[in-house]
This record gives sequence, C-alpha cells and structure tokens, in this order.
Amino acid sequence: MNILPHVLNRFNGIEIDTNELPANAASFAPRLSASLVKWIQDGRFLVWLHLPIERAALIPVATGAGFTFHHSESHYVLLVRRLQEDALIPGYATHYIGAGGVVINERQELLVVSERHRSSSRPYYKLPGGALHPGEHLAAGVVREVYEETGVEAKFEAVICWRHWHGYRYGKSDIYFICRLSPLTEAIDLDAWEIEECLWMPVAEYLQHELVGAFNREIVQVAIKTPGLKSSWMDGYDDPTAREFFWPV
Repeated sequence: MNILPHVLNRFNGIEIDTNELPANAASFAPRLSASLVKWIQDGRFLVWLHLPIERAALIPVATGAGFTFHHSESHYVLLVRRLQEDALIPGYATHYIGAGGVVINERQELLVVSERHRSSSRPYYKLPGGALHPGEHLAAGVVREVYEETGVEAKFEAVICWRHWHGYRYGKSDIYFICRLSPLTEAIDLDAWEIEECLWMPVAEYLQHELVGAFNREIVQVAIKTPGLKSSWMDGYDDPTAREFFWPV
C-alpha cells in the first residue's frame, strides 16, 4: 500500500501533503490506515492533516481513524492524531488582541465615544478602539480603529499599559493595549452603526464624569503622567512587516 505523501517536521511529526491526497474517501481510507501503521512503527509523534473546505468529505474518514479537530478557519480545518500516547499537541491561538487610544488635543480635550451596541442600557464614555486585524501591527491597528470609529486621524506615540482577562468571546482570553496617540485632525465623523456619540471632552471633566468607569479614568491619568513604551526597532531582525518592538525611552 502506498504511504500518503508527507513531510517530516522538526518536531518528529508528520504533515500530510494536502495537494496529493486521494480524490475520494474510498481510496483515502485504506492509504491513511496503512500510513498510520508505518508512522507509528517509525516512532513519529503526531500526524497533521490540513483539509480545505473543498475536501471536507475526507473528514469522517480521518476522525474514524482517530484524528481530532485542532482548529478551523472559514476555509479549512486542521486535524491531528497522536502516534505516541504521551505526544504533546501544541495549542492553537488562545487570545484576542485589541487596542484603544488615549487621544488628547492641545486644549486638553480627550476623544471619547459611547457605543451604540453595549451590554448596558446606560450609556458610558470610553476610549475609541477595537480588535486588531490578522497580521496587523499594534501601532497601525489602534490608529485605524480610532479613525474608523471617530473619523479623527492620529499618530501613534506609545503603549501605556494593557489589561488581560479570561472568559471572553467563545471562551478565549483577551489582551487589550492602551496607547497614547496625538491627533492630526479634530473633525469628527463617527461610525453611526457602531458609535452612538463621539466628542472631545475636557480631560478634567472626563476624570470626574459619572458615566466613566474606574478603569478608563485610571488609564487616562497613566497616559498623561508616563512616557510609556515607544516603538523602536531591534537590530538583528530583518522584517519590520512581521515584527514590532516597544521599549522604554
């Protein structure tokens, strides 16, 4: 029986070549079975099977052979099977990443929003911000989020602080960075679907406002008092599109 085309990764694991899989489930099943026997005999640890949505008919064959779901995206599912009982299966992404911006103009006014879709019927004023896109840098993401929600263009200055909590969407955890930005424009053009109200509020008023939470008051004060972590490159790395660094200056 022909063993399924594959590569051996650096962790002694098997990665099946998706592009060379049999065309149908009937021909896939016996070749997968024979391959598993061979890989177990060879002492391999794990076997990975990446199936695009077009090959979803092969999923029942794989699960019937002991594979489990590792993770999925809109266009594929990744399955994995232990070949050794104590083999470690690395986890998938566990966190969401987001960023909010403390944007203060020369008149000591803070850019604030009140969201239209909120968990409470009572409005509250918060900082503009949201989730980063896949592959998006933190500095670029917070600038984009501020602009999309408020219409205000801003320049990234520093990371001020971040908070970490668990039990967020789909049971995942969440890391939210608070960044200081300087405004390049001040005209407001809010996203009416997401934002109910957007305004420049005097900082002193914001820090005393009854519709502002304790966490938001604290991070605005931190942004005013501390220089934060500046964006800076580290020598020895060669791809600024894939990495960003933040250092105290």
